[in-house]
Amino acid sequence: SGPETMSGAWPVRVTSALLRLPRWRTTLSERGVLALEGRDAKKLVHGLSTAHILELAPSDGATYTGFLNAQGRILCDGFLLAPEEERVLIDVEAATLPLLEQHLRR
Repeated sequence: SGPETMSGAWPVRVTSALLRLPRWRTTLSERGVLALEGRDAKKLVHGLSTAHILELAPSDGATYTGFLNAQGRILCDGFLLAPEEERVLIDVEAATLPLLEQHLRR
């Protein structure tokens, strides 16, 4: 499926991302990446993860985090990157990608 805008208070697009950055040298088939784009992308991830990412900058590299459900239980863990001001990349195990994407779209 293509890019979609989330409904409600979060005008954030959630898409699967292909990383074509020159510093990435290999593809890990057991990993998956979601891209969140929009002015509230960092706010959304900040509210649903264990990491403080509101000030995350491209030069910070990857930040380890966990994603929590409404009951505070961990859904999955992964890494966050902010290559641009209004874009957050979430790297997780490929098997958990559909669950996390569904959780972010709620």
